[in-house]
Amino acid sequence: MTSIYYKNSSSKSFEEIQEFKKNSWVHLTNPSANELAYLAESLKLDLTLLTDALDQYEVPRIEIEDHDVYIYTRFAVEKEPGLFQSVPFLLINKKGYLVTLSPQPLPFMGNILSSKRQTTVQQIRLMIYIFSQVNLTYSQRLISISKSLRTVLTDTIKITNKDIIQFINLENMLYDFISSLTRIEAGYTNFTKQTGIRFKEPEADAIDDLRLEAGQLMQICKDNIRTVVNFREAYNTILTNNLNRVIKFFTALTVIITIPNIIGSFFGMNVLLPFAQHPLAFGFIILFALITSGALAFLFIKKDWM
Repeated sequence: MTSIYYKNSSSKSFEEIQEFKKNSWVHLTNPSANELAYLAESLKLDLTLLTDALDQYEVPRIEIEDHDVYIYTRFAVEKEPGLFQSVPFLLINKKGYLVTLSPQPLPFMGNILSSKRQTTVQQIRLMIYIFSQVNLTYSQRLISISKSLRTVLTDTIKITNKDIIQFINLENMLYDFISSLTRIEAGYTNFTKQTGIRFKEPEADAIDDLRLEAGQLMQICKDNIRTVVNFREAYNTILTNNLNRVIKFFTALTVIITIPNIIGSFFGMNVLLPFAQHPLAFGFIILFALITSGALAFLFIKKDWM
Protein backbone atom coordinates (compact mmCIF):
# COMPACT_ATOMS: atom_id res chain seq x y z
CA MET A 1 0.00 0.00 0.00
CA THR A 2 1.29 3.45 -0.95
CA SER A 3 0.49 6.58 1.05
CA ILE A 4 1.64 10.11 0.23
CA TYR A 5 1.64 12.83 2.88
CA TYR A 6 2.28 16.53 2.73
CA LYS A 7 2.58 19.12 5.46
CA ASN A 8 4.23 22.54 5.51
CA SER A 9 4.88 24.94 8.36
CA SER A 10 1.43 26.52 8.04
CA SER A 11 -0.47 23.21 7.96
CA LYS A 12 -2.16 21.94 11.09
CA SER A 13 -1.80 18.26 10.26
CA PHE A 14 -0.44 15.84 7.70
CA GLU A 15 -2.57 15.76 4.57
CA GLU A 16 -2.79 12.55 2.57
CA ILE A 17 -2.61 13.33 -1.14
CA GLN A 18 -3.04 11.19 -4.24
CA GLU A 19 -0.13 12.29 -6.44
CA PHE A 20 3.59 12.72 -5.93
CA LYS A 21 4.32 16.26 -4.88
CA LYS A 22 7.60 17.99 -4.19
CA ASN A 23 8.52 18.05 -0.49
CA SER A 24 6.10 15.21 0.24
CA TRP A 25 6.60 12.02 2.21
CA VAL A 26 5.94 8.77 0.34
CA HIS A 27 5.41 5.72 2.52
CA LEU A 28 4.91 2.14 1.32
CA THR A 29 3.74 -0.73 3.52
CA ASN A 30 4.33 -4.24 2.17
CA PRO A 31 4.22 -2.96 -1.43
CA SER A 32 3.54 -5.18 -4.41
CA ALA A 33 6.01 -5.59 -7.26
CA ASN A 34 3.89 -3.23 -9.38
CA GLU A 35 3.94 -0.54 -6.68
CA LEU A 36 7.72 -0.78 -6.39
CA ALA A 37 8.16 -0.60 -10.15
CA TYR A 38 5.87 2.43 -10.37
CA LEU A 39 7.70 4.18 -7.53
CA ALA A 40 11.10 3.45 -9.06
CA GLU A 41 10.00 4.78 -12.44
CA SER A 42 8.20 7.85 -11.09
CA LEU A 43 10.93 9.04 -8.71
CA LYS A 44 13.92 7.60 -10.60
CA LEU A 45 14.90 5.21 -7.81
CA ASP A 46 16.85 1.96 -7.94
CA LEU A 47 14.37 -0.93 -8.05
CA THR A 48 16.86 -3.47 -6.70
CA LEU A 49 17.61 -1.34 -3.66
CA LEU A 50 13.89 -0.87 -3.07
CA THR A 51 13.30 -4.62 -3.24
CA ASP A 52 16.09 -5.26 -0.73
CA ALA A 53 14.02 -3.49 1.94
CA LEU A 54 11.49 -6.34 1.85
CA ASP A 55 14.10 -8.95 2.75
CA GLN A 56 13.45 -10.05 6.33
CA TYR A 57 17.19 -10.60 6.85
CA GLU A 58 18.33 -7.26 5.41
CA VAL A 59 20.92 -5.65 7.69
CA PRO A 60 21.11 -1.91 8.50
CA ARG A 61 23.42 -0.09 6.13
CA ILE A 62 23.66 2.98 3.88
CA GLU A 63 23.77 2.95 0.08
CA ILE A 64 24.24 5.97 -2.19
CA GLU A 65 22.96 5.77 -5.76
CA ASP A 66 22.77 8.80 -8.10
CA HIS A 67 23.02 11.17 -5.10
CA ASP A 68 20.04 9.44 -3.47
CA VAL A 69 20.75 8.13 0.03
CA TYR A 70 19.22 4.75 0.91
CA ILE A 71 19.28 4.14 4.67
CA TYR A 72 18.40 0.60 5.73
CA THR A 73 17.54 0.16 9.38
CA ARG A 74 15.37 -2.13 11.51
CA PHE A 75 12.67 -1.45 14.10
CA ALA A 76 11.38 -3.75 16.85
CA VAL A 77 7.85 -5.17 16.81
CA GLU A 78 5.86 -7.64 18.88
CA LYS A 79 5.34 -10.64 16.61
CA GLU A 80 2.95 -12.23 19.11
CA PRO A 81 2.39 -11.79 22.86
CA GLY A 82 5.79 -12.04 24.54
CA LEU A 83 7.74 -12.60 21.31
CA PHE A 84 9.60 -9.73 19.65
CA GLN A 85 11.64 -9.37 16.49
CA SER A 86 13.26 -6.68 14.37
CA VAL A 87 11.85 -5.77 10.95
CA PRO A 88 13.67 -4.10 8.02
CA PHE A 89 12.85 -0.49 7.24
CA LEU A 90 14.15 1.73 4.42
CA LEU A 91 14.39 5.52 4.36
CA ILE A 92 15.40 7.30 1.17
CA ASN A 93 16.66 10.84 1.16
CA LYS A 94 15.93 12.12 -2.35
CA LYS A 95 15.93 15.73 -3.35
CA GLY A 96 12.36 16.93 -2.87
CA TYR A 97 11.08 13.65 -1.42
CA LEU A 98 11.32 11.48 1.64
CA VAL A 99 10.52 7.86 0.84
CA THR A 100 10.03 5.15 3.46
CA LEU A 101 9.33 1.47 2.89
CA SER A 102 8.58 -1.40 5.24
CA PRO A 103 7.18 -4.93 4.87
CA GLN A 104 5.06 -4.38 8.00
CA PRO A 105 3.02 -1.43 9.31
CA LEU A 106 5.06 1.05 11.32
CA PRO A 107 4.13 0.84 15.03
CA PHE A 108 4.97 4.54 15.37
CA MET A 109 3.06 5.77 12.31
CA GLY A 110 0.42 7.37 14.51
CA ASN A 111 3.07 9.28 16.47
CA ILE A 112 4.44 10.79 13.28
CA LEU A 113 1.09 11.78 11.82
CA SER A 114 -0.07 13.30 15.11
CA SER A 115 3.12 15.31 15.62
CA LYS A 116 2.53 19.06 15.55
CA ARG A 117 6.17 20.01 15.01
CA GLN A 118 7.08 17.73 12.11
CA THR A 119 6.57 18.70 8.46
CA THR A 120 7.42 17.05 5.16
CA VAL A 121 9.10 20.26 4.03
CA GLN A 122 11.85 19.88 6.65
CA GLN A 123 12.99 16.54 5.33
CA ILE A 124 16.09 15.97 7.48
CA ARG A 125 14.25 16.94 10.62
CA LEU A 126 11.47 14.46 9.82
CA MET A 127 14.03 11.72 9.17
CA ILE A 128 15.66 12.37 12.54
CA TYR A 129 12.26 12.14 14.21
CA ILE A 130 11.60 8.81 12.47
CA PHE A 131 14.99 7.55 13.66
CA SER A 132 14.07 8.52 17.22
CA GLN A 133 10.88 6.49 16.87
CA VAL A 134 12.93 3.52 15.65
CA ASN A 135 15.06 3.76 18.81
CA LEU A 136 11.88 4.02 20.87
CA THR A 137 10.59 0.68 19.54
CA TYR A 138 13.68 -1.04 20.95
CA SER A 139 13.38 0.81 24.25
CA GLN A 140 9.75 -0.25 24.66
CA ARG A 141 10.43 -3.88 23.77
CA LEU A 142 13.42 -4.04 26.10
CA ILE A 143 11.22 -2.82 28.96
CA SER A 144 8.81 -5.68 28.23
CA ILE A 145 11.67 -8.19 28.08
CA SER A 146 13.10 -6.94 31.39
CA LYS A 147 9.67 -7.32 33.02
CA SER A 148 9.38 -10.86 31.68
CA LEU A 149 12.79 -11.73 33.11
CA ARG A 150 11.91 -10.32 36.52
CA THR A 151 8.59 -12.18 36.53
CA VAL A 152 10.29 -15.54 35.96
CA LEU A 153 13.15 -14.82 38.37
CA THR A 154 10.83 -13.94 41.27
CA ASP A 155 10.20 -17.63 41.95
CA THR A 156 13.12 -19.73 40.78
CA ILE A 157 11.94 -22.70 42.84
CA LYS A 158 8.92 -23.19 40.59
CA ILE A 159 10.71 -22.86 37.26
CA THR A 160 9.04 -25.03 34.60
CA ASN A 161 10.09 -26.23 31.16
CA LYS A 162 7.86 -23.52 29.73
CA ASP A 163 9.87 -20.90 31.63
CA ILE A 164 13.13 -22.36 30.32
CA ILE A 165 11.83 -22.13 26.75
CA GLN A 166 10.79 -18.54 27.43
CA PHE A 167 14.32 -17.75 28.63
CA ILE A 168 15.77 -19.21 25.43
CA ASN A 169 13.36 -17.13 23.33
CA LEU A 170 14.21 -13.97 25.27
CA GLU A 171 17.92 -14.59 24.80
CA ASN A 172 17.47 -15.08 21.04
CA MET A 173 15.43 -11.86 20.84
CA LEU A 174 18.11 -9.93 22.72
CA TYR A 175 20.82 -11.19 20.37
CA ASP A 176 18.64 -10.13 17.42
CA PHE A 177 18.29 -6.66 18.93
CA ILE A 178 22.04 -6.36 19.57
CA SER A 179 22.81 -7.37 15.99
CA SER A 180 20.46 -4.68 14.67
CA LEU A 181 21.45 -1.95 17.14
CA THR A 182 25.16 -2.45 16.46
CA ARG A 183 24.65 -1.63 12.78
CA ILE A 184 22.09 1.09 13.54
CA GLU A 185 24.61 2.84 15.79
CA ALA A 186 27.22 2.69 13.02
CA GLY A 187 24.60 3.89 10.55
CA TYR A 188 23.98 7.08 12.52
CA THR A 189 27.69 7.87 12.35
CA ASN A 190 27.84 7.14 8.62
CA PHE A 191 24.71 9.22 8.04
CA THR A 192 26.51 12.38 9.09
CA LYS A 193 29.92 11.58 7.59
CA GLN A 194 29.43 9.61 4.37
CA THR A 195 26.21 10.78 2.75
CA GLY A 196 27.33 14.25 1.68
CA ILE A 197 24.26 15.81 3.33
CA ARG A 198 24.86 19.15 4.98
CA PHE A 199 23.49 19.13 8.50
CA LYS A 200 22.78 22.09 10.69
CA GLU A 201 24.41 21.94 14.10
CA PRO A 202 21.17 21.03 15.97
CA GLU A 203 20.53 18.25 13.44
CA ALA A 204 24.05 16.85 13.81
CA ASP A 205 23.71 16.99 17.60
CA ALA A 206 20.36 15.18 17.43
CA ILE A 207 21.84 12.39 15.31
CA ASP A 208 24.75 12.07 17.73
CA ASP A 209 22.23 11.75 20.57
CA LEU A 210 20.51 8.97 18.62
CA ARG A 211 23.84 7.19 18.24
CA LEU A 212 24.47 7.41 21.98
CA GLU A 213 20.95 6.19 22.69
CA ALA A 214 21.47 3.18 20.42
CA GLY A 215 24.65 2.40 22.35
CA GLN A 216 22.74 2.57 25.64
CA LEU A 217 20.07 0.24 24.26
CA MET A 218 22.79 -2.23 23.27
CA GLN A 219 24.14 -2.11 26.82
CA ILE A 220 20.67 -2.87 28.19
CA CYS A 221 20.50 -5.87 25.86
CA LYS A 222 23.89 -7.09 27.08
CA ASP A 223 22.87 -6.64 30.73
CA ASN A 224 19.71 -8.67 30.14
CA ILE A 225 21.68 -11.37 28.32
CA ARG A 226 24.10 -11.50 31.25
CA THR A 227 21.12 -11.99 33.57
CA VAL A 228 19.82 -14.85 31.42
CA VAL A 229 23.25 -16.50 31.20
CA ASN A 230 23.89 -16.18 34.96
CA PHE A 231 20.48 -17.65 35.73
CA ARG A 232 20.96 -20.50 33.29
CA GLU A 233 24.34 -21.37 34.78
CA ALA A 234 22.97 -21.18 38.32
CA TYR A 235 19.96 -23.28 37.39
CA ASN A 236 22.19 -25.87 35.70
CA THR A 237 24.26 -26.06 38.88
CA ILE A 238 21.11 -26.54 40.98
CA LEU A 239 19.82 -29.25 38.65
CA THR A 240 23.19 -31.04 38.69
CA ASN A 241 23.34 -30.86 42.47
CA ASN A 242 19.79 -32.20 42.79
CA LEU A 243 20.58 -35.01 40.36
CA ASN A 244 23.69 -35.94 42.35
CA ARG A 245 21.64 -36.06 45.55
CA VAL A 246 19.07 -38.32 43.92
CA ILE A 247 21.79 -40.62 42.58
CA LYS A 248 23.44 -40.81 46.02
CA PHE A 249 20.10 -41.52 47.66
CA PHE A 250 19.22 -44.39 45.37
CA THR A 251 22.77 -45.77 45.52
CA ALA A 252 22.62 -45.81 49.32
CA LEU A 253 19.13 -47.29 49.21
CA THR A 254 20.36 -50.03 46.87
CA VAL A 255 23.18 -50.92 49.28
CA ILE A 256 20.78 -51.04 52.25
CA ILE A 257 18.32 -53.25 50.39
CA THR A 258 21.10 -55.50 49.08
CA ILE A 259 22.45 -56.41 52.56
CA PRO A 260 19.39 -58.49 53.60
CA ASN A 261 19.52 -60.24 50.22
CA ILE A 262 23.18 -61.15 50.74
CA ILE A 263 22.55 -62.45 54.26
CA GLY A 264 19.49 -64.38 53.13
CA SER A 265 21.40 -65.92 50.23
CA PHE A 266 23.97 -67.43 52.63
CA PHE A 267 21.29 -69.23 54.59
CA GLY A 268 19.55 -70.31 51.43
CA MET A 269 22.45 -72.54 50.35
CA ASN A 270 21.99 -76.31 50.62
CA VAL A 271 24.89 -76.80 53.15
CA LEU A 272 25.14 -77.06 56.89
CA LEU A 273 25.31 -73.65 58.58
CA PRO A 274 25.37 -72.48 62.21
CA PHE A 275 21.94 -72.34 63.83
CA ALA A 276 20.51 -74.29 60.90
CA GLN A 277 18.53 -76.49 63.32
CA HIS A 278 17.74 -73.74 65.82
CA PRO A 279 13.97 -73.02 66.06
CA LEU A 280 14.57 -69.24 66.19
CA ALA A 281 17.14 -69.16 63.36
CA PHE A 282 14.81 -67.34 60.96
CA GLY A 283 14.10 -64.64 63.54
CA PHE A 284 17.81 -64.18 64.27
CA ILE A 285 18.55 -63.83 60.56
CA ILE A 286 15.80 -61.23 60.07
CA LEU A 287 16.90 -59.33 63.17
CA PHE A 288 20.55 -59.35 62.07
CA ALA A 289 19.61 -58.14 58.58
CA LEU A 290 17.45 -55.35 60.00
CA ILE A 291 20.17 -54.24 62.43
CA THR A 292 22.79 -54.24 59.66
CA SER A 293 20.54 -52.30 57.27
CA GLY A 294 19.57 -49.88 60.03
CA ALA A 295 23.22 -49.28 60.92
CA LEU A 296 24.05 -48.59 57.29
CA ALA A 297 21.06 -46.27 56.96
CA PHE A 298 22.17 -44.37 60.09
CA LEU A 299 25.71 -44.08 58.70
CA PHE A 300 24.52 -42.85 55.29
CA ILE A 301 22.20 -40.28 56.86
CA LYS A 302 24.96 -39.05 59.16
CA LYS A 303 27.30 -38.71 56.17
CA ASP A 304 24.52 -36.90 54.27
CA TRP A 305 24.47 -39.58 51.61
CA MET A 306 20.69 -39.93 51.85
